[in-house]
Amino acid sequence: MNIFVSHSMRDKNLTDRLRGLIKKNGFTPLIAEDETSLSETITQKVERLIADSELAVVLLTRNGNSAGFVQQEVGYLQKSAKPMLLLVEKGLEKDVSGFLYGRDFLTVDPDDIDSGLRSTEERILSFEFLWRQKRAIGTIIFVILVAVLVWIAAKSSQ
Repeated sequence: MNIFVSHSMRDKNLTDRLRGLIKKNGFTPLIAEDETSLSETITQKVERLIADSELAVVLLTRNGNSAGFVQQEVGYLQKSAKPMLLLVEKGLEKDVSGFLYGRDFLTVDPDDIDSGLRSTEERILSFEFLWRQKRAIGTIIFVILVAVLVWIAAKSSQ
């Protein structure tokens, strides 16, 4: 499963820790600065990474709140209907507004990042379980449809 991480470049420690957590669980972190592209603008790269993801983790920290890119990525994620897991820095809970207003979020205390990351890991694993179930159901439905179409084709050729 691919997980896009929306963050401020100034949140390197938190982003690095989140990257490690994502990798530890066998998932692929999609982080813009991890990829070099000579043929894409940063906007094109972020749009591609979002399109390639199944889930986005948005870091709403003091740095991220003031970063224009994080806000733009949230808008793009909203438009693309990607599931988002919001990690909100302790003390900024009242600042969750705009497209994010009314969404559930996890709080991360800068003085206790481990606790916030444990909660994040639990949510990611829960999401992955549901995501795999939906994929399995989709595969079963596809197989049934193909079988029905083959049956109909066989009946009509008789």
